[in-house]
Amino acid sequence: MREALIQAFTHAAAATIEAEMIYTNSGVRMIVRDDGRGIDTKILESGRIGHWRIMGMRERAESIRAELKIGNQSGVGTEVDLWIPERIAFAQNRDHSLRHRIQRLFSGRKAT
Repeated sequence: MREALIQAFTHAAAATIEAEMIYTNSGVRMIVRDDGRGIDTKILESGRIGHWRIMGMRERAESIRAELKIGNQSGVGTEVDLWIPERIAFAQNRDHSLRHRIQRLFSGRKAT
């Protein structure tokens, strides 16, 4: 989601950027939305030559079996929605689960 924020700050010319994290027993949803100019449809579909952010976001989401949706309306803004299901977000190995990393992040301790 860092890439979504970078895109919004760098390219969107947005007045407002929102980041939301929804944490439930069935998984974790992270949403970044802006009110900027949106992403060109061709770039949204296949990325931009020499730039790997959108393609990289898709590849990383796929590698952890998460769902990534990028909604876009030219001139209205972009929404990046990442859903990480509980079987991935709440791994059995407590030290490596997303839940544990988030808890450590907000408690000020370094996440491993």
